[in-house]
Amino acid sequence: MHEGRCHLSNEGYSVSKRVLEILVRFYREKYNYEWICIIPTNIYGKYDNFNLDNSHVIPSIIHKMYLAKENNTNVKLMGDGTAVRQFIYNRDFDKTKDNGIHKKTSSNGKLMKILDKSFSFTDINEGLKETIDWFIREYENIRK
Repeated sequence: MHEGRCHLSNEGYSVSKRVLEILVRFYREKYNYEWICIIPTNIYGKYDNFNLDNSHVIPSIIHKMYLAKENNTNVKLMGDGTAVRQFIYNRDFDKTKDNGIHKKTSSNGKLMKILDKSFSFTDINEGLKETIDWFIREYENIRK
């Protein structure tokens, strides 16, 4: 999480996550408390912001695909396909927010140790299907 410069488009947000993790670590060491810092990956799901100008990656792609299908046009996505991202379905994050720990977004090992044994992440295909179905059904009412 602390490697390299943050992307300029969200540098303030990214730096604040880095500083929060460092602050929690210092407090944990100084006061010997088991404090944790939850830093979620890219959250997606129903009720997200689907605005084409300022939404996150999955809502943006869903909205662009929807409009392309409606208008019978091609879709232009940003990037070259080499970016690696992690995603969490909003319903799964809601289940973990009071009990989770995420020191690095690249590993959920510590999180899984403290969660209820019956917890499992929603498969991305299932989460995307639910999100897309909701998006189409609620298109007139979504944030866009």
